[in-house]
Amino acid sequence: MSVTNGYNDTVVLSALETRIGWKQPTDTDYAIVDDDNQVSASGKYFNSNSFHASLTIQNILDCQPDEQLLSNPDLANEYLSDLRKENALSALTTVFNAESTPQFIESGLIFEKQPFMAKSLEANGSSFVGIRFKLAEGDFAYMLNNVTLQFDSAKTFNLHLYHEFAGLIKTWSVTTVADTQVIKNLDEIIKYNSSVAKDGVWFLGYYQTDLGSTKAISYGNCDKEEYKTFSASPFKSNATSNTSFDKVTYGLTNSTYGLNVEVSAYRDLTEKIVTNAHLFDNLQGLMMVQKCIDIITNSPRSNRTQRVSDANVNYLIRQLNGYSTSENTFVKGIIHKIAAETNQVRNAFLGKSKNMVISCYS
Repeated sequence: MSVTNGYNDTVVLSALETRIGWKQPTDTDYAIVDDDNQVSASGKYFNSNSFHASLTIQNILDCQPDEQLLSNPDLANEYLSDLRKENALSALTTVFNAESTPQFIESGLIFEKQPFMAKSLEANGSSFVGIRFKLAEGDFAYMLNNVTLQFDSAKTFNLHLYHEFAGLIKTWSVTTVADTQVIKNLDEIIKYNSSVAKDGVWFLGYYQTDLGSTKAISYGNCDKEEYKTFSASPFKSNATSNTSFDKVTYGLTNSTYGLNVEVSAYRDLTEKIVTNAHLFDNLQGLMMVQKCIDIITNSPRSNRTQRVSDANVNYLIRQLNGYSTSENTFVKGIIHKIAAETNQVRNAFLGKSKNMVISCYS
């Protein structure tokens, strides 16, 4: 996952850039649009006159600065593809800017040892033990940054991540050092709602039978940190085999079982954007109109004056920025429409998410 913009760039961009395609022009001199650029998940096309009459393949290719594109269909299609991708990315970054969508929410360790608290050794049984995570329902992603291991002797064993419904998600091999804190990077993301798992709780832990004579160092009644969007509690569950445990009836405990995890919570809108990619269609269309008008009005090519007269250039600038009529009525331009559409899309996605603060052993 990208943690730069609050969504997975690759996944989201793939969903948006194919929403609107380029339609093959009827003018055979410009009928160069390949199959990939014609793909339109929405059935809409930038150059179908539905967004603005100036948005045509002819205007774009005649007015863009590279003369080679007119005689090289491959280069022309690469340019059109790049325009579509850049336009989708612009729509995303405009809607989900850092000011309107603060991405980072909170971060910290699950447990905090209090001064003068004595350690104890956890007797091994035949249980699966560790930390249970309960996540808030909302557009969040949780990075399990690392796990801290504290055991009384050196031992290599497996640490497992399970989901209540999806089962085993990932396994790490970890090695402890006697009476010394060891930090193992996990770099694993868990979510309440994803393509891997939905709803339910997560478990990070180990099978006690894998430890042999090694024992976990525990600090009973450690302060458990409370966070706005998730809770975490130590738990103990009956192992039904050496690879499975009871994920329904388990007990929450006071022992840390030699584990502590650092978690970072972020806003993550990936699933919501992909599912509702159609909400960006009108915005993408308007933003492509702006790009096209900018290409026409700033063209260094002589083709621009041949295709678009100075009067028409002035007309396009007025269409872009807005203008006043003889009745002193201001007509909003493309830029104003983009701003209004941006706010509409932003409001659709950024409704209030459910926060939850869960008591220490709930």
